[in-house]
Amino acid sequence: MSWLERSAFAMRAKPLRTFVVAACLPLAGSLAGCIQPLYGTRGPDQPALVSPGASGQTGAALAAIDVSLINGRVGQQLRNELIYRLTGGDKAAPARYRLTITPTEGIQTASADRLSSRSLIDVLVLSANYTLREAGPEGKEILTGSAFTQVSYARDQQRFAAVRAQRDAEDRAASVVAEQIFTRLAAYVATGAK
Repeated sequence: MSWLERSAFAMRAKPLRTFVVAACLPLAGSLAGCIQPLYGTRGPDQPALVSPGASGQTGAALAAIDVSLINGRVGQQLRNELIYRLTGGDKAAPARYRLTITPTEGIQTASADRLSSRSLIDVLVLSANYTLREAGPEGKEILTGSAFTQVSYARDQQRFAAVRAQRDAEDRAASVVAEQIFTRLAAYVATGAK
């Protein structure tokens, strides 16, 4: 196809592109009102939904969730990730809720060397059951659930490289599980937590 033929084709395709864009704009505008933002403000007459650590009902409720201590390195990383997401890096509000998390982790071999039976690729499996209760000694159970992820990593022959790869996989898994729990908590708080 010569340059002249390509430019003629482009000239004929331009009205079609313009028509498609013009047809999609009203559709996009009508669908824009159907989506409720989880963190953005909605309007002056509706309650504000804001990002964690900011002012507003949802941000204040999320910052008032106290995350209980979790044993182990992965548990501590999971707790730190959740606290940061809930408070947005700001200081926590007085506790109205208490979040208890019970993580379980395991390692599965995904690939092994045929001759030496040495693991080449491992998969870290992290699952966490969580319970949100009202603060206080006799706190009523409000929300329960579980989060789950699998993270693969390469096992190097060098010992310290293998240890570092496993630690990085644990950190990634803790971040993914924390995001899942945070999303469920934010959705619960945004849809009607008192």
